[in-house]
Amino acid sequence: MYESILKQVYLFETLSDAELSELLQSATELEYAPGTVIFREGDASDHFIIVLDGSIEIVKSIDTEIERVIKVTRKHDYLGE
Repeated sequence: MYESILKQVYLFETLSDAELSELLQSATELEYAPGTVIFREGDASDHFIIVLDGSIEIVKSIDTEIERVIKVTRKHDYLGE
């Protein structure tokens, strides 16, 4: 099931089925409630996130008076370092 989703993600569209299966062995599906902060600017990152459904707001300077949304991800977008 997830192989077909990964093939729709630009970064993975050229991978073979075997490569996608291998990649998925280390994948975990997580669900977040609306408004949940997934990580903050400056946090160490060891995750790669693919949006399966919904969206994620990328917010600069969260919880400050200069807070602003700099990007909104959509289905099949990805983020991570």
